[in-house]
Amino acid sequence: MSTRQRQILGLVVIVIWVLMGLGLYYLTHKPITPPMAASLLLALGRLSGVTLLVAWLGGLGRRFFNPVEVSPLERLALQVAVGGGVLALATLAVGATLGLKGGFLVAVGLGLGLVLHREIIAWLRDWKALYGLWAQATRPGQALALASALLLILALFMALAPPLKWDALVYHLLLPRVYLAEGRIGDLAWLVRSGHPQNGEMLYIWAMAWGGAEAATTLGWALSLVAVVGLLGWLSRTLDARAAWIGVSALLVGQSVWEATAWGYVDWLTLFYGVAFLIALYTWQEENDPKWLGLAGLMVGLGFGVKYTAGILGISGGVLILVHARRRGNSPWPALGRFVGPAFLAGLPWLLKNYLLVGNPVYPLLFPSGAMTSFRLRLFQYGPIFGHPVLDTLFMPLRATYLGLEGAEGYGADIGPLLLLLSGLAGLAWRRGSPAIRRLLTTLGLTFLSGWLVWAVGGRLSGLLQQTRLYFCLLPAWAGLAALGEWGSRSEVWLGVRLRRLVMAGLGVGMGLGLFQALSTALESRVMEALSGQIPEAAYLVHHLGGFGEAMQAVWVLPEESQVLMIYEPRGLYCWPRCLPDEAIDRWPVDWQTYGSPEAVLRAWRAAGFTHVLVNQDGVAFLHQDGVRPYPLTVLEGLEQTLADLVLVQDFGTHALYYLPAQP
Repeated sequence: MSTRQRQILGLVVIVIWVLMGLGLYYLTHKPITPPMAASLLLALGRLSGVTLLVAWLGGLGRRFFNPVEVSPLERLALQVAVGGGVLALATLAVGATLGLKGGFLVAVGLGLGLVLHREIIAWLRDWKALYGLWAQATRPGQALALASALLLILALFMALAPPLKWDALVYHLLLPRVYLAEGRIGDLAWLVRSGHPQNGEMLYIWAMAWGGAEAATTLGWALSLVAVVGLLGWLSRTLDARAAWIGVSALLVGQSVWEATAWGYVDWLTLFYGVAFLIALYTWQEENDPKWLGLAGLMVGLGFGVKYTAGILGISGGVLILVHARRRGNSPWPALGRFVGPAFLAGLPWLLKNYLLVGNPVYPLLFPSGAMTSFRLRLFQYGPIFGHPVLDTLFMPLRATYLGLEGAEGYGADIGPLLLLLSGLAGLAWRRGSPAIRRLLTTLGLTFLSGWLVWAVGGRLSGLLQQTRLYFCLLPAWAGLAALGEWGSRSEVWLGVRLRRLVMAGLGVGMGLGLFQALSTALESRVMEALSGQIPEAAYLVHHLGGFGEAMQAVWVLPEESQVLMIYEPRGLYCWPRCLPDEAIDRWPVDWQTYGSPEAVLRAWRAAGFTHVLVNQDGVAFLHQDGVRPYPLTVLEGLEQTLADLVLVQDFGTHALYYLPAQP
């Protein structure tokens, strides 16, 4: 036997030995059981499908827009922003006229994917530029890049798990589910937020059509990732790679900010359009090419089609155009026309839809229309104003930072310390900056300051308009100012102290504590157990949602003909169509005002076909507090009298399920 033959035989024996050893061991020691494998494969399938969908959006956008003036990372983000806007508005048009079904959407997606395969491949190639930003970032930048990546990975795990957050369960994910079930897009009288602009929900429809609610939340995460990459590309082109990673880190370290990528909300989509708006408007100032001004306006209109408050980017754009025209001695009107026109046309479809269906372009807001009576409208728009009238106007960024707690009164979001800490140093960049740096500082500063003004005034008019989440479109500008603050501090030495060392120390503390908080949140959430199938979905929901999660399980074991009316509980995703959620949290006060007695209320509920009533007892207890209730206490006393005539089925602590007896 030759040496070669002996080596071949020996290699075969070793391979058999390795396979046999591993096989025998794992035959009795199963690290991955069949249920675990199924859960992991399902999560991987959803992630793969969402990746293809985002690439499809990028290819679609590339078919319409393929600029060479910007970096590859900026280009790929702009193309997804354009492709997403086109797809959202097309979905609205088709769903409101011809109707839509899940199978149809999947077939269209596959067909257009084949048509756009060259654009999709080219879009994917642009991602290679991300490695260059890593190589150029220097060690501090690379450390922050790794920390940012870890935050996004943790958020991805949460996005792949069953959705939990309030507004996602109330309407962001429920709307796509109802539209798919009913095969059309229109006004839902029982879900008045169907009047809100819904570019984000239109994209969620596509993900939900084949992958369920978890695919929709994963799509939200993926679009957030593209927004981050676009911001990285822009800041690295205008500053450098290290400053870019620092700006992104300052953005992501806020608990509410990084977690929101996984919630299935649409706030990060407004942030995405804020990134695209800044790229386009800054490039217009560089190139003086009207197409970039039109693109900036388009981004404002598409952002407005996600959330009304993103329209403040239009005010920022108008201010920047006026300043730019004055510097050059030009008339601003032609530029304003090129900017406003696309913004108006891109935002118009949602206003037109509402006007045609209920006669109010901004339904369910401002004035009574459709299902919104004047009494309901007053309740819907009610929100106690938080804070001090002067301090929370003049020092709003400071107050939003240190008073902002996730889910708490007032600002309601934790944006972390680094945006404020670093942006306060942005003025240092002016002295050592070139004309390009000063132009960047002006663009970012005016965008943020004009948005600050709207935010501060809105917060004094209504507590609802004080929430930080409504103004996520401003966060890219704030992150850019943070990047400028670090960039400007690098060469400053005051009294023998190098400012960059103080800045990096602050960055290290902020990011370190932010990572610790994120890891703690992920461990406490049991998200990996849910993804791996070690705990069932029902147990995961109960772990996070408590009595409400238990109530959702109880609803589905009721007799098939049961219909559950929810009181002071708006979250309907996990029980619709068996339940009717109290989406505007006004069902009881409206019914009490309408019927006036327990007997009349119960007759109306029976006539509507309800067999059970689910009451959010925590919500009722909250409304017993003075100052948070926009109606007399006698309204809640009427609820207690009415519930006394029902049969308690089960008390879940936070919620109680009642049986509605037939008419005696």
